Amino acid sequence: MTKNFVFIVSGGRTGTNFFGTTLGQVITDCFSVHEPDALVDPRKFGWKKTISQFQTFGVRHMIIDRVLKKSGIRNLAQQFLNGDYNDDNSILIQNIRAHREKYHASISESLIVESYFQWFGLLPVLRSVYPQAKVVGVIRDPRTWVQSRINYRGQHDKSDWIKLLGQSRLTPAMVNDHEYANEWNSMTVFQKLCWDWKITYELIESFAKADPLCSLYKFEDLFESGSTKERLDLFKFITEHGHKTYKYDLEADVFSTRHNTSKGNSNIWQNWSDEDIAFLKNLCGPIMEKHGYGLEPQWIERSNQSSSPMQIAV
Repeated sequence: MTKNFVFIVSGGRTGTNFFGTTLGQVITDCFSVHEPDALVDPRKFGWKKTISQFQTFGVRHMIIDRVLKKSGIRNLAQQFLNGDYNDDNSILIQNIRAHREKYHASISESLIVESYFQWFGLLPVLRSVYPQAKVVGVIRDPRTWVQSRINYRGQHDKSDWIKLLGQSRLTPAMVNDHEYANEWNSMTVFQKLCWDWKITYELIESFAKADPLCSLYKFEDLFESGSTKERLDLFKFITEHGHKTYKYDLEADVFSTRHNTSKGNSNIWQNWSDEDIAFLKNLCGPIMEKHGYGLEPQWIERSNQSSSPMQIAV
């Protein structure tokens, strides 16, 4: 059976859990999944998902090879961005297929939607494995994204599940970002998250510009504006694959249920220090302004009055 694929990528905290949980319920002949083989913190997601992952992918893939950096989309992406593969990426392509072919073959539905933000690091080689796959990029205002990450915890802080497993997160050194590589260890959680947003959406935007099967959507349009235009466009994009179009039942309130939300006020940049505002604008400004973020008079005034944007807190 011919299968069609959709990969949903982002910086996380953009409704990826929602997409993985919901799309398979509203699109016919569709299997949707959120981070199928990401080893997540069972304290947040429960042991049921972890046990299911072990049953599907095996302990070797989930634990042993991940620790050895032989498995896991995160590890493959970091190795690729670090330039660890040969020029034609043949070994990397083989590794990606080894991660997914058996798993995808076990799924009975013909449309497979994988919502896993770590694919953003493998977008340049995605076409070598999935030539006709649709790619959905979801971008979020970096100000609320950074605050949501901080509220949710677990990235660059003491409760970082990835580091507790002996894994690593993407760093400036891996992508030859010399401007921040030497300062990385002394940067604050806030500053590191700003860098995460910048590098993630630089990679997604670069891919989207050159690839007609990739479409970029704003998180706010899908989940906060209340308008159905962008939502309908998203479902149309996801469900049309050549001569085959999948039917869907988009109820008015399908986007009203939020999954995996963080706690706390996610819109408190008004209370940030001048240094934090300047730092975020310096790193994220070009992309955020292109998408209509940061145009409020108060933000413009604060960011223009802030101290040196290159200041690194130590």
